[in-house]
Amino acid sequence: MTAPPEDVRRLEFYRANPIEFLIDVLGVKRELVWPAMEEMAESVRDHQRTAAKGSHNSSKTFTVAALAWWWLLCWPDSKLYATSTKKEQVVDVFWAQMVDLYNAAPVPLGGTLLATEWKDDLGVTRAVGRVVKKDTGAGGATGMQGFKSQRLMVVFEEATGIDRAVWESATGIVTFPENRWVAIGNPTNPNCGFRDCFRPLSGWNCVTFDALANPNLEGAEIDVANRKVIGGQVVHPHLATPEWVQNTGLRIYGYGSPSWESRVRSEFPSAAINTLISIADLNMARDRDPKPPSSERSSFIGCDVAAQGDDYSVIAVVTDDDLAHLEWFHEPDTTRTGDRLIQVAQDFGLTPARADRISVDRGGIGKGTYDHVCRRGWQVNGEDFGSSAHHDTLYYLRRSELWVGVRDWLRTDGSLKNARPDWLRMLEADLCGCEVDPFHAYKGHTVLRLEKKLDMKKRLGHSPDWGDALALALAHRTRRKRLFRPSPKQDAAPSHDFRDALYAADKKPAERRSFFDD
Repeated sequence: MTAPPEDVRRLEFYRANPIEFLIDVLGVKRELVWPAMEEMAESVRDHQRTAAKGSHNSSKTFTVAALAWWWLLCWPDSKLYATSTKKEQVVDVFWAQMVDLYNAAPVPLGGTLLATEWKDDLGVTRAVGRVVKKDTGAGGATGMQGFKSQRLMVVFEEATGIDRAVWESATGIVTFPENRWVAIGNPTNPNCGFRDCFRPLSGWNCVTFDALANPNLEGAEIDVANRKVIGGQVVHPHLATPEWVQNTGLRIYGYGSPSWESRVRSEFPSAAINTLISIADLNMARDRDPKPPSSERSSFIGCDVAAQGDDYSVIAVVTDDDLAHLEWFHEPDTTRTGDRLIQVAQDFGLTPARADRISVDRGGIGKGTYDHVCRRGWQVNGEDFGSSAHHDTLYYLRRSELWVGVRDWLRTDGSLKNARPDWLRMLEADLCGCEVDPFHAYKGHTVLRLEKKLDMKKRLGHSPDWGDALALALAHRTRRKRLFRPSPKQDAAPSHDFRDALYAADKKPAERRSFFDD
């Protein structure tokens, strides 16, 4: 049956004017529509991919939920697939907005709305909300493939936390020109798939819901010195208010802090709020020229030993504060890993007399490699990631202290200018992906605690073996006592007794570095 001409014209009008659909069909008050909502609606109408970063109480989720109904009701063959990292984000946040709009609409929207599904009047499931993780199977990322449609809208709610494997899977279903892919979230992490949407030539049209640009803050001024918001008035009850910007943004987050950048101004900070090493730190080392070659090269080597599986054993060499070598391999035999380590040391001019410039992770599987090289006459430095930090009033366990040493090296002395692209790629994935708790309570002190290696592997999808190897190569920078001589005279390998003597001879108090001093 052919629809009446006036219905066809009305449908075409709403397809071209999504904001009018929100007002007429969903009952959104016109005075509550602000410029960011209009920009978002036009972007979804005109572009296949739209990414929107928003601050606290910015109406981004409400806007996308309303546009989801516009999409479903203006095109009879359309479908919706909404996902996030947690069930609460799908059910209690995005789908709750869908339900509220459905129930409050001045005209019946039709169909049957369930907990996380919507079926049209013909009983066809047209919209679903699912939690999709990177694991395979019907409940994993590959399960998205079953919802392919020529007019499909995919919504990523809180896209900052969605795994890159899920982004890759969505790429496989958003293939038709009529498809739409909408990603929304708070820009709290600069090292995620959501951040990639806002890079040049990403193919995404980007929208920003800035708290200071909403109607409640129109005409307001920020008094940074007194941490006050001067002016502004609440004209939109669902957006961030001047009181919130003042009491939370200025007095808790702090003007210009990473939290201020992401949760108020809706901009990605240079580092995630809980990130130890930022992209800016890495770029400093990338741009720094290496030191002029010296007559006697000063090389330090770190070896992170991996067990069987998909982890890698990694050897890193730092010569005159320049990353000179980085290699990785699968080798279940720890003695062969030790033989390779000795070969690399010899290639860089080290002898058994200078074996204390080599650091090996001797905890767990690494003990086999450590014992093997020691038996061969190379008395290397054995580091135990799980042991107490040398400065245990500042850092939780030795691994946290070692990674702070990497950060400080990147900021002050280190050079990555000669590093190969594949080295930089692996180091960036490890170093800029680590998370920390700078306020961890330990032995009566507030210390910095690095994320556990297994937790990093679970979150990043790989073990941070490259970062650990570099941390071991720089282990001498964070030791309380000096374990090597600048210019040794003897040829024989130093014994552990010799190193113990160095401990006793060095009475200089250790320098203490704080995470908060930088």
